[in-house]
Amino acid sequence: MLRPFPNEWILKANEWDLALCEALNHWGQFKYVRSTFGLFSRLGDGAFWYGLILALPLIYGWYGFWVALLSFFSGSLCMSAYKAIKRHYGRERPFVTWKSITPYIVPLDRYSFPSGHTMNAVHCALLVGYFLPELTPLLMVMVSGIALSRVILGMHYPSDVILGGLFGTFLAITTLGMLYSLSHISQ
Repeated sequence: MLRPFPNEWILKANEWDLALCEALNHWGQFKYVRSTFGLFSRLGDGAFWYGLILALPLIYGWYGFWVALLSFFSGSLCMSAYKAIKRHYGRERPFVTWKSITPYIVPLDRYSFPSGHTMNAVHCALLVGYFLPELTPLLMVMVSGIALSRVILGMHYPSDVILGGLFGTFLAITTLGMLYSLSHISQ
């Protein structure tokens, strides 16, 4: 039988989450930090990922087209999952709940959990990086910048970003597992 986490563990985790959120959000007061991570956040709205998907066929031909098509359809599933999770949990954004958190941008929607920017960034980076490993350094810079931006700019708690990354990883691995299974069925 599984035992639930003791309440004091949950309270400590929540304290850690808020403390780290406050510490990272504090860096947003500096214009250079705010503008740099604001750019990462804007690119994470979709511009970078859509641009990448459109560029892949131009750079890699038919192979790039196939990777772009897979990323697009799997990314659509990722977006649907993210929206469903967000509606179900309805966790308010940190700046709504805590006066100590400053929002440095306007949120795209109301709720905080999970970080859709991070979920989509991790998902797309893992898929594209699996098929085109030479792009991995660029993809990891983007994922890291986007994930950090969401907390620095006051949109998410660190736990929203961590779990968004885990959900994105799960969906990417599931997609790759399904492709592997399909490739073996067709043989």
